Amino acid sequence: MTSAQRVIKAIAVGFAIFLIVLIFSSILIGLSMVGHIFGLYHDVSKELTVVLETDYAVSNLEIDVSTADLELVLGSRLMVSSTDSNVRAYIENGTLYVEEDDFDWFDTINDQVIVQVPTEYLDFVSIDAGAGKVSLSSLKFSKLDLSLGAGNVSLRSVIVTDEVEMDGGAGKVTIEDASFHNFSYDGGVGEFEFTGTLTGSNDLDSGIGTMTLHLNDSEEEYTFILSTGIGSVSLNQKGCSSGTYGSGPTNVQVDGGIGSIAIETM
Repeated sequence: MTSAQRVIKAIAVGFAIFLIVLIFSSILIGLSMVGHIFGLYHDVSKELTVVLETDYAVSNLEIDVSTADLELVLGSRLMVSSTDSNVRAYIENGTLYVEEDDFDWFDTINDQVIVQVPTEYLDFVSIDAGAGKVSLSSLKFSKLDLSLGAGNVSLRSVIVTDEVEMDGGAGKVTIEDASFHNFSYDGGVGEFEFTGTLTGSNDLDSGIGTMTLHLNDSEEEYTFILSTGIGSVSLNQKGCSSGTYGSGPTNVQVDGGIGSIAIETM
């Protein structure tokens, strides 16, 4: 794919996401106004309710939420809690499924889904997020698949040993103290910041917005394959054009879209 094609793709993706978010927001605002006028709901806090709690061990997670904020953390036992009565959870063939079946159009409060797992290591985790926030912390996976919507994403102290696939949406993505192997990121619209270690072969498409990489290893450990789009690209505060920089064992391919890209190594 040429630089021009990448730019066209980024513009098309960004415009499509913008239209979807605009239409969705307009509908919600209209329904919210109707609800307030006719007193269909009250702005009150919600309590978490346990949806599933068990000592059963699972090795995989598949989570699909549309509007709720999602938090995945380490806990003493397997537990799924939520403020949304439409969330269901079940276990099948060693996989925990968490699904948000529907949502209340007249609800002004962001619902929460909290998933606690009793072990820091899981084989495969798949998360399909909608308009809510996503937060993962202190966990280790073999494979991680994230499909993001319009909410912000925060990953802290997450280790992935085999493969990470992440499709960006329209929010801010912050990844801290991470260790990713074979990281593939297809950016959407928004800010992306990664701090940690990359190994293997990595392919990052910035989309529309800023991308910042703070890598733990020295520059000699990496081979950077850079392709500029519309915006600046820098490596350790030095401007770069399209090309290959370095010859280290870890490949990092970065495709620029619209916006600045800054890469810093130790």
